[in-house]
Amino acid sequence: SCDLSSKDVTIFVPQPVPGGAENYIGCAAYAAICSKLLNTSLAIRDIAFVGGVDLNGNLYFDESDITPLLKSMRTMGITTLYAPFGTSSMIDPKVNSECNVTVIEARDAKSLISLAVSRNHLYC
Repeated sequence: SCDLSSKDVTIFVPQPVPGGAENYIGCAAYAAICSKLLNTSLAIRDIAFVGGVDLNGNLYFDESDITPLLKSMRTMGITTLYAPFGTSSMIDPKVNSECNVTVIEARDAKSLISLAVSRNHLYC
């Protein structure tokens, strides 16, 4: 597992963070950090991560309509989306049938990364 409690990870953000901003990073940034710590490539061309992760591993997704995201994913050839639990309920089935995106959801960051790593090993 990717346990950040035993690591000292510094993330440099080259722009000011607004006052009162939540203490979280994006799922994609978290996946990149875990990929490096686990020495496992999660940079697979046909997958994407959405949402945010707080420092306790809780996942967040604040969007109400991800139709534009799905259409963009289709254009980029992305077929699998790793997302916080409940994301698929925001997807219009008709739009998703056109985009053909598989949504893999998890309740926490550890589970989401574990699922991504497991899928990655299928390609090794």
